[in-house]
Amino acid sequence: MELELSIYAEKPQKDIHSFIGKYTSHGQSHQEETLDIENTMWANTVVASGTAIGIIIYSGPECRANMNNSTPRWKFGLIDMEVNNLTKVLWHK
Repeated sequence: MELELSIYAEKPQKDIHSFIGKYTSHGQSHQEETLDIENTMWANTVVASGTAIGIIIYSGPECRANMNNSTPRWKFGLIDMEVNNLTKVLWHK
């Protein structure tokens, strides 16, 4: 089976809840289909039944999973910050 097609995909973004793309089939039956978030599969997806045909568009550091995997700046709450500030004030007296 030989396919002649082209795929347009938006540039990588951090927003994992949207996707804009277009699939165009060239050849005898010229077809165009829009692609959205419902047409995506994440890494390690398991197809429970049937068959899935896909193409990898972005991988590596520009994939959405890696773009959203950032460490938070602070890992303590407001009470910890307040106690820290009070400690600084009491220590300087």
